[in-house]
Amino acid sequence: MIQTRVKDEWLYDVSWSWSDSSSAHVRRKSGETSESLTLTMIHNPTRVSLIRSISVAPKRRHKISQLRSQFWLELFQDLQRRLLNQQNVL
Repeated sequence: MIQTRVKDEWLYDVSWSWSDSSSAHVRRKSGETSESLTLTMIHNPTRVSLIRSISVAPKRRHKISQLRSQFWLELFQDLQRRLLNQQNVL
C-alpha cells in the first residue's frame, strides 16, 4: 500500500508536454510530409528532464494515439531509470 502511494506521489512530481509539428521536408513524388512528435518530461523536485522526438510517417498518423501512449511510457521509464541512477551516485 505504501509503495503505491510513493509511486503516485512520484507521478505527481512529473510534468510533461507534447509538441506535434509537420516537417518542412516534403516528399516531392508522393506529396507526403512527415510529422515530428516531441515529448518533454521533467521531474520537478530534481529538475531532471528528458526530451525525445520521433518521426511519424503519414501512413501511421491514424495510430498517433497508440504511438503517443507507447512513447510516453518509454520516456517515463527512462526518466525513472535516470532518477534511480542519480540517487545511487549520491
